[in-house]
Amino acid sequence: MAVKTTFSFDEDDDDPQRLRERVVKWANEPNPFDSSGLPNCAAGGAQEFRPMLRPPAPILTVLDDGSMEQGEDVRIRQETLTIGRTSGDVRIHHDISLSGAHAEIRRTPWQGGYEWHLHDLDSVNGTFAKTVEAVLHKDTIIILGSRRFRLEYKLRPDISIVDGITLMYSDPPIPETMCPVLAHASAIPGALEFDLRSDRLVIGRTGGGADIELKDPLLNDRHAELKRLQDGTWTITSEGTRNGIWVSISATLLAPLCYFQCGEQRFRFVIP
Repeated sequence: MAVKTTFSFDEDDDDPQRLRERVVKWANEPNPFDSSGLPNCAAGGAQEFRPMLRPPAPILTVLDDGSMEQGEDVRIRQETLTIGRTSGDVRIHHDISLSGAHAEIRRTPWQGGYEWHLHDLDSVNGTFAKTVEAVLHKDTIIILGSRRFRLEYKLRPDISIVDGITLMYSDPPIPETMCPVLAHASAIPGALEFDLRSDRLVIGRTGGGADIELKDPLLNDRHAELKRLQDGTWTITSEGTRNGIWVSISATLLAPLCYFQCGEQRFRFVIP
């Protein structure tokens, strides 16, 4: 069962406590620790040796194309590790969608131990984490298959006429009944848009019977579900799909086993 951890979507916040305030579920995350924070082990068995004074050394895997397991391993022994195209500790020169310095992993003390946080460094194309559940905040971008989408409200200017003078208010409040749009995260005219006229909608591959169908071989027939909560918040959930959903982040607490993407390069992070 996936363990809940935390997410910050649109705040640039270095406070670990505030990074815990928004919750999503990491994808493919087992829990290698018991309730006391110690590694799980078989009943009656002895635990393997682990250092008590120095921090653990997580393993960052620069994943091979088409694999979520194999790749180049990098041990993180320093307080910070930077990923980029032209600078940093891990450089991927041939990925033009990476920024020069794209993202950074930072180690911080926490309750007698350590935590690792992933921070986007104001990259052009964003940093994404693989999740099974997330809240769609303003400006959050999600990757579904080979496409990127965001939730938008198509506000119309509020126009009224007073004494023959037309008054226009360009930023009216969002009505509770307004239908949001799942829009392709692109400025290209005629890009895909889907009106969300129901409180629950399934997204999937063409021919699979989903409410929103996309011609994309990277999608499952029923890939993800959009749901509107009572307070108007929208969530997206995906369980057991091959390629999952990936959500843009500004900063997040890394789980003991999780995946993230910078540019077109995917990474696995593991705390042994």
